[in-house]
Amino acid sequence: MTLETLLFLIVATLAFWIWSAGGVRAEAALAAARSLCARAGVQLLDGSVVFVGLRPVRSHRGINWRWRYRYEYSNDGINRASGTISVIGRHVDQATLPVPAETAR
Repeated sequence: MTLETLLFLIVATLAFWIWSAGGVRAEAALAAARSLCARAGVQLLDGSVVFVGLRPVRSHRGINWRWRYRYEYSNDGINRASGTISVIGRHVDQATLPVPAETAR
């Protein structure tokens, strides 16, 4: 086996892991986004979350991965604002619902 083949297999395995593990985390983030929007009385736009980053973090279980997602919502059906959700393992770690620009003034 050549070095190029081995490197390709490592990269392909890593890409597959990120793709397959990301689905479970995205579902947890989407459920959290729906819940946050329902509690705040705003509309979750596009009904989805967008993956924005992955990084290692230290948690109570040792070193783990933090998956970051972004979602968009609207308080009036016209303007868009965004929030973020972080998932560690399969549990939501942090979630934000920013204040829309109209109410911040």
